[in-house]
Amino acid sequence: LQAIGAGCGLALVRAIARDAYRADQLVKAIAYLTMFGTLGPMVSPIIGGVLIDLFGWRSVMVWPPEPRGVIIVYPHTSNWDFIIGMLFKIGYGLPANWIGKAEMFPKPFKGLLEWLGGIPLDRHRTTGFLDALVQECRRRDWRWVAIAPEGTRSPSGALGDFKKGGFHMALGMGARILPVSIDGTRKVLTAKGRVVHDHQQVRVTIHAPISTADD
Repeated sequence: LQAIGAGCGLALVRAIARDAYRADQLVKAIAYLTMFGTLGPMVSPIIGGVLIDLFGWRSVMVWPPEPRGVIIVYPHTSNWDFIIGMLFKIGYGLPANWIGKAEMFPKPFKGLLEWLGGIPLDRHRTTGFLDALVQECRRRDWRWVAIAPEGTRSPSGALGDFKKGGFHMALGMGARILPVSIDGTRKVLTAKGRVVHDHQQVRVTIHAPISTADD
């Protein structure tokens, strides 16, 4: 089954590349996409597991039993929030997608990031995105979606105001909200910093789900 999936993935990569790139860019694009598509499934679980052990992470986690929900990740204080979140997702095999701004999905990495569960959000698109996503979630047997409700990094490290999109999405799905906090990433790299500080402790905490049934 893995071999069949890999073969289908390579065929899909080539088809997408033909549609997205000019003829003079096609060979290079296919090479990059094939490399990431081949190496990603091989090394990502290993890297995630090794880094979890290296950083000394510990967790006691029971995933909610329902098939749909919205994960609210906060506070957003560093670019390392995304890296730590992805390592946590890969290392523990969390069955969730995530929403990121469209600028996070440049070619030729767009396909890889979407394969890792990413859903690009065009922040200039003011209507229709959440409604379409809610309908897509309701059609699927399983769909948990993670979102950073602050929308942007906090330069001061203070918790920013939450935007309403993620909460409206949970209400539209008729699903619970799962709060997840990431603490300590600002000590690794500040919001606009360029220097990464090692030997810092980062804690990811999955809190009790919040019902939206009566809201």
